[in-house]
Amino acid sequence: MLMLFVKIGMSLSGLAFLYGISHRQKNLTHHRNAMALGYVLTILAAVVLVVGVYVIGATYSAPIWMVNLTGEDGAKMIHLIHRGISTLAFLFLTAQVIAGIIRHPIHKRLGPVAASFWGTSYVTGMIIFT
Repeated sequence: MLMLFVKIGMSLSGLAFLYGISHRQKNLTHHRNAMALGYVLTILAAVVLVVGVYVIGATYSAPIWMVNLTGEDGAKMIHLIHRGISTLAFLFLTAQVIAGIIRHPIHKRLGPVAASFWGTSYVTGMIIFT
C-alpha cells in the first residue's frame, strides 16, 4: 500500500512537471505554479517512502522477475543505483528551483539535466518497486 501512495504521488508530480514544462513560454505563472506543485509532490512522495520504511517499518520487495534475473544481490544493487539516481534527481531539482526563484541564467540549462534524472528515477521506480 505504501508503494501505491508513492507511485501516485510521483505520477501526479510528473503530470505537474509536464504541464509546467509545456507552459514555460506560454504563461510564466502557470509554469511556476505547476513546477512548484511537481516539486512539492516529489518531496511528499519521498517523505512518505522514507517515513513509511524507516519510521513505521513498512517493507517493500523487489519483483520476483528481477530477483530471478539478477539474483538477490543484483536486486539490492539495482535498488542502490535507483536511490543514487533519485538523490541526484532531488539535488538537481532543488538547484533548478533555487535557480528559477533567483532567475539565474543556469536555470534554463539545468532544466534538461534535472528532468533527465527525475525521469530516470520515476521510470526505474515504477518498474522495480512492487
